[in-house]
Amino acid sequence: MFKFKLGHKQPEENETRRRLQKELFGLNKICVRGFPSRPSSLAYDAQLKLIAIGTHAGEIRIYGQPNFQLSYSLDPNQSSSIRKLIFLDGVGRLLVLTVDGYLHLLEINNYNPSINDFSSNSTVRIDRTGTSSEDDSIVLKNTQTICLLRNHSSLLIGLNDGNIHSFNIENFSLNTDPIISTDIIERTIVEYCSGRIIHPGPVQSIIQHPINEDKILIGYKNTLIVHWDLPSNSHDRTYIYKQEVESVCWYNKGMNFATCHNNGSYALWDAKQQLNIVETEKIPYGPYPCTPMTKICVKTLRNGDPLIIFAGGLPRSSYSNKHCVSCLSENEHDHNNERARHVTFDFTTPVIDFFTIDKLSNDGCRDDPQSLVILLNEEIVVIDLITDSWPCYHLPYLNSIHASPVICTTLACNVNPQFYKKLVNYATIQLDDYTDRTGLYDPYCDDPRLAIQKLSLCTNTDALIIAGTAGQVLTFEFSADSSDVNIATTTVNLLDGCESFVWKGHEEMKTRQTFIPSGLVLTSLVQLYPPAAVSALALCSDIQTYAVGTAHGFTIFNYKQNRILAAKCTLDPNALGNTSAVPSSTGESTLIRGRSLKKSLRESFRRLRKGRTIKKATMMLTPKRTDENNPLFSTNMHLEEIIRVPVERQVEFREFKPVDDQVASMVRCLYFAKTYLNSVNDRTRSLWAGTNGGHVYVYSITGSEPQSINTLTNGTPIATDQTSICSMAKEIRLKHKAPVLSIVVLDAFNQPIGQGSSISTLESISTTSNVPVSTPSQPENISQVSSTPFNSHKVLICSEEQFKVFTLPNLKPYCKFKLTATEGTRVRKVNINQFSLKTDHVNESHSESCLVCLDNMGQISIYTLPTLRRQILFSCIKASDINALSSVQFSPFAHALYLQSSSELVQVTFSPQTILPYSMSITYDKIQRKTIQRSDLEKPVRPMSPEKTLSNGNGIEAHLSSVKIK
Repeated sequence: MFKFKLGHKQPEENETRRRLQKELFGLNKICVRGFPSRPSSLAYDAQLKLIAIGTHAGEIRIYGQPNFQLSYSLDPNQSSSIRKLIFLDGVGRLLVLTVDGYLHLLEINNYNPSINDFSSNSTVRIDRTGTSSEDDSIVLKNTQTICLLRNHSSLLIGLNDGNIHSFNIENFSLNTDPIISTDIIERTIVEYCSGRIIHPGPVQSIIQHPINEDKILIGYKNTLIVHWDLPSNSHDRTYIYKQEVESVCWYNKGMNFATCHNNGSYALWDAKQQLNIVETEKIPYGPYPCTPMTKICVKTLRNGDPLIIFAGGLPRSSYSNKHCVSCLSENEHDHNNERARHVTFDFTTPVIDFFTIDKLSNDGCRDDPQSLVILLNEEIVVIDLITDSWPCYHLPYLNSIHASPVICTTLACNVNPQFYKKLVNYATIQLDDYTDRTGLYDPYCDDPRLAIQKLSLCTNTDALIIAGTAGQVLTFEFSADSSDVNIATTTVNLLDGCESFVWKGHEEMKTRQTFIPSGLVLTSLVQLYPPAAVSALALCSDIQTYAVGTAHGFTIFNYKQNRILAAKCTLDPNALGNTSAVPSSTGESTLIRGRSLKKSLRESFRRLRKGRTIKKATMMLTPKRTDENNPLFSTNMHLEEIIRVPVERQVEFREFKPVDDQVASMVRCLYFAKTYLNSVNDRTRSLWAGTNGGHVYVYSITGSEPQSINTLTNGTPIATDQTSICSMAKEIRLKHKAPVLSIVVLDAFNQPIGQGSSISTLESISTTSNVPVSTPSQPENISQVSSTPFNSHKVLICSEEQFKVFTLPNLKPYCKFKLTATEGTRVRKVNINQFSLKTDHVNESHSESCLVCLDNMGQISIYTLPTLRRQILFSCIKASDINALSSVQFSPFAHALYLQSSSELVQVTFSPQTILPYSMSITYDKIQRKTIQRSDLEKPVRPMSPEKTLSNGNGIEAHLSSVKIK
């Protein structure tokens, strides 16, 4: 009881190794795929053809042609919700106004990476060049609208109190005195409006004249519109409408303007007329009360007719909860014209903003709008205004991941080109025949048994395995023929030997015959009993077999022969008794610790010794925790900077009570591998299954070698008409009884072999990939232990608390690393990756096979194999973001993808050598980009987090305006 084991000192790393670590490992965010979550603002650069979207989380996305994407994050520690975005046209600059009253200036610059990088291609990044001071934020917090003058030197800011201030962009400072104060406007009201209104109210809109840069149009909330002259700082004309003003806009080269109002009406005015001369006023959806018309835009079509675009204005009684944008085209002098059109676009989420992409005529008299871009709360819609029917474009990007919540993801690497063509054709058919294919999916169905738990895909055999919440496992394959599907259900009883168990959960799903068109067709259906949620799935396509597990056991099934190869119940029959609790189907386990007087005394003595040990280790370096709100912080902690003498905390083994036996029996991972299971001279196909209780079952699969061989497109043989026999070969019980999350068999080069456990193997990776991957055919470039035989295999068993390596076939312990005991964190997901680096020699490269681990705190750590020495540690995901942690999918190319929100997938890399396999650049007018003349010593600038420059591309060469991708 008084023994105390001191932590072993980590071996020192020399300077060469430290340099190598920095070149091999590094966390970088590559791109964000999907639609930004919670958008708040929209901007468009008409010259550079760029669209910017700001979000409530302080994220900024800039999109150009397909495969061009940039991203930037404001300070996540502050209230950085973005209120307004506005481009400085043609100069690659963006103004960002946040809710907390700060104005930021961002620049898009070309950037050439250093010579040491893997790719010498140029890229584009976003730099912050200016931020307003804290004193200016007091005024900017009350901003209602902004207007950038075309000289790019001043920004007009309209406030809620009716004042208008000027912000100087050249020195990036705010003029504290308003250039147009409410006092001047009130005197104007008394003089010209006969006292009908007292105060103008908030500034709703400021628009600069399209021809005369000295004139602006101001719309005030309390029914007042003012035509203002900037040089003389006086009004030219004033207009009063009978309803509150929501928005104003110029049209017809500034000879006319339009206003929209809170009663759902709009008015068209002649800019040369005086007070209250309205050419046209209309309530499109009247005469009954309507919702406010929040924004209006008037464009001149190619035929000369005006196109009026507005948001809102629907009848309040019947459509107050609807969200729409309406397009109205009619000649104001001929209402019976055949060219008159009125179309309303109805959406399911609120409209945030919209704009048009125009093609001006040579004389500037025709706007000729080409497209209408509408930003909604959950999608962006682009409407073709050239085609007569005004259809929607199919977007090349900015598509939401899915309309319903994503609960299951899988990553398929090295997709077979033939399979990809079939998938694209199938998707095209689905889109073309969407209106005729009713009854295939009910979007209003709320049956929880339909939820998908696990997916497994093989693109070489076109096999897709889907496992659900009610224990159903379906096999799909591509078929060019339509047919009536009536598949017989194969029931697998997982309670063999545990007949005393009583299932009190939901019932199994019922099947019926139905017509299935060509495409993915159901070929096999398995129903597990009890119908609990599937917790693990592994596919071995070369023997046409998969393994599936639940909280009660697992089975091995041949989906071509519809034959059960084996079934194993993982419940403990001795501990069941009269227990009738329903097993948990979430896959999560609880950490149970027993308490006793003996353990309490032992812990007390350990605390005393720990205090003495800490006093002796005052010179040890301690890790600095990175801010979890800024997970991709640039500071990375290497091995020698973490802890010199790690002190293990005592972690008691788990004592599962009888009532918790169902949780311990849950199957967490399944893995197929052909390895040296019984002897070093013969490789045997095997299935490895790990449970929540720390049990590992190993089954040998004999007789699966092909008698008649079919060959895949990549040369992989498929066994057909074979008779496989499965039997238990080995059983491992971990002493600490932690859940087994992953099992991987490693070859002599520390490369993973086999299928399953969400770990992609290098055997299935095509040599045509543009990512450099070393293969076992290059032993001189792969780090390995010199004493290891060439044909020896090892098995890596990863539990929630530790990693442990065993040699095969005798299962002798080789090495282990206790993560929970040393760090206090738990493993969430692991992967094996190959990290390569080019050396000074022309045809040589250095390569290492490493274990990549994601823990429950969102940190990524990398360990060497098979010695399990940690190389680097960095923070990747917020610990509070449970959805992101549970959705992480690793790739064999040192990449990972995870759900940042319900509509976005983030792609990150752990190697700086695989960031940019392409190049892109942007061309802008450098003469018009004025230098910001400002001293940071004079005015304090709010500290910002490091910028995150993201780029997205797949090597497609294209050219759009001044944005280039190569």
